[in-house]
Amino acid sequence: METTYIYMAAGLIFAFFSGFLSLDFVQKKFKKSDFLSELLFLPLFAILAIGLIALFFGISQEYDTIFPTDLGELLTAVLFTGIIFFVSTFETSRLVLFSSILLGAAACSFFMPPEFLVFQGALPLVADRICLILLWALFSYCCQYLNIFEALFSLQSLTVSTGIFILFLLGGVSALVGAYALFLTGLFAALLSLGWPPSKINISHGSAQALGFALAWLMVKTCGEGSSASVLIFSAVFVLEMLFAFAKKLLPFSPKNIYQNTHFYQMTTVKLSGSSICINLVKIAALMVILGSFQIYSPNSFSIPVFSFAIAAWLINRLAAWEPKEEEPVKTKKTKKAKK
Repeated sequence: METTYIYMAAGLIFAFFSGFLSLDFVQKKFKKSDFLSELLFLPLFAILAIGLIALFFGISQEYDTIFPTDLGELLTAVLFTGIIFFVSTFETSRLVLFSSILLGAAACSFFMPPEFLVFQGALPLVADRICLILLWALFSYCCQYLNIFEALFSLQSLTVSTGIFILFLLGGVSALVGAYALFLTGLFAALLSLGWPPSKINISHGSAQALGFALAWLMVKTCGEGSSASVLIFSAVFVLEMLFAFAKKLLPFSPKNIYQNTHFYQMTTVKLSGSSICINLVKIAALMVILGSFQIYSPNSFSIPVFSFAIAAWLINRLAAWEPKEEEPVKTKKTKKAKK
């Protein structure tokens, strides 16, 4: 077990420092390039692939997991992370992009045994798989809508990966899943450190969707080990934002671009600075991680999630209604880049 913790620590250090240094280098080297936001994904993808594969061979799964990770599943997840980035970057059709994400989720689920049920037996196998693939694809596709500014996407991703690692410390998931979570925590921490307002980097929506696909794979692995409710709590802010934005799109006189319907985009239009948004979001994220961690001791799968969603919705609306002092507004991405 001591060797496992050494691998985990090495993965965290490698992910953070290689991510930070490579992003900083690319930002300075190609700062005049029209494709800078796309180029920033390439070192992240290389680090992601190297780190996940190295951890797979370094950490034993013999006695410490319900459903061991298959090498083919891991390689498929890494491969489609890259494919989704390139499709999102060079393909303007939303249907083609969403189909590629669906294909990636379906390909990864092919390696999962029949006993691997995300909804823990509440649905038949076929229905469970269909829901898994659809939710996986929706999560990855919608990550672009939280890429309003870099710190926002990084912070939400960091919340999920940190929460999953804490589940490992509490005995809720296997060592390999915990190692993957800690590795992604280091990678997203590097993104957050450079993306904290005022941001020094500018990642593309395609990068957010690709990284979201990899994060969704980790979430699915966690759900398969019986921690679906905890994962739902960790991603509460993301889920609530998407539900609000899609629901508002149906209303007359509302912007038809989902990107503009999110609470966080609207916060930036009332002179609320990016740092103020992120500081308050850190508090909400910490609360969700605590509640999600307590969930593994809960006798049921709905009490704490319902309470968490109610608290998160109240805090987000309270933040959106905040009357701030005169601050420097955060610079958001051009909405035309986000696929409706």
